[in-house]
Amino acid sequence: MDHEPISMASRLPDDALSSPSPSPSPSPPPQPPVASTSTAHPEPGPARTITLTSVSPVDPNKRRDFSYRYYAPSSSALDSATRSFLDLPESYFQPLPSEIQHAHASSVKRREDLVDRPLLTQKLRDQHQRDHDRDKARRWPHTRIRIRWPDRTLLEGVLPSTDKVVHLYEFVRIALRPDARDVPFVLYQTPPRTEYRRGAPHLKGKSLIDLDFTPSSAFYIKFEGPDTPLVDALNDHKRAPPLVDELLGALAELPAPPTFDPRDGEATDGEGKGKGKGTVGETDEERKKREKEDKLRRLLGGGGKGRGGVTPSWMKVGKDAHKK
Repeated sequence: MDHEPISMASRLPDDALSSPSPSPSPSPPPQPPVASTSTAHPEPGPARTITLTSVSPVDPNKRRDFSYRYYAPSSSALDSATRSFLDLPESYFQPLPSEIQHAHASSVKRREDLVDRPLLTQKLRDQHQRDHDRDKARRWPHTRIRIRWPDRTLLEGVLPSTDKVVHLYEFVRIALRPDARDVPFVLYQTPPRTEYRRGAPHLKGKSLIDLDFTPSSAFYIKFEGPDTPLVDALNDHKRAPPLVDELLGALAELPAPPTFDPRDGEATDGEGKGKGKGTVGETDEERKKREKEDKLRRLLGGGGKGRGGVTPSWMKVGKDAHKK
């Protein structure tokens, strides 16, 4: 009984002459080319500010410059620093007497403001709101915006707080490659997912400060449209974002946030001495003495003047200090 030879789909080097080669499989139909950059991020360099100009399609004389910075995803060093910061001792979460007093006073004041405040007319409420917005605009004239891309990179820019949502969309559109500028996209925040669509009626006429985006806000981006290879590539987290080459070449390391770790014993400058757990050049004997004095202050005066506590009346100078 004759047997047909078996064709091996994958063979070892020694099997090269032992069996015939398999018939080649039909090649897949060609796909339309998708413009995208490499998935690997280049080595981050020093932070650089890139300026791009937006030209009005109606009036070419109307131009506006936008400044950008492009940051790589947060490094593992920052993540490990965050994890170590979260590993705090139980004593860190025990409030001081001064903190309890402050929380109680704030709660009482908030309740009194809600119960005892006079009734206001609509005109007075609007006036108070305008005053509040004016003070907020004076305090934060600019808003820092960050766009988070699917590959976790960040596009950062600073816009005037009086800008509208349409300016925010133009800020993103100018940074895109020419082939991606005509693809519709939406900016949103999460959680909860809140979309800020360009041209939405409830956003018309509202500035960044009116939408509480000031002093800083972060947004996610999603490209929309029919299911095409281009849209899928733009939303692919394994691909680099569709930014212009100037921005992709300006990739920088994300700056580390300021540390508030109470275990950080060294002060960075003279102004910060004494704010951490220790001071520069402090010996063990001096540290134990300082900790003993701090503990005595907390027991007697609720933290002392240096910690926002209240000094007992019997410790004040003056013969009538104990009288109210």
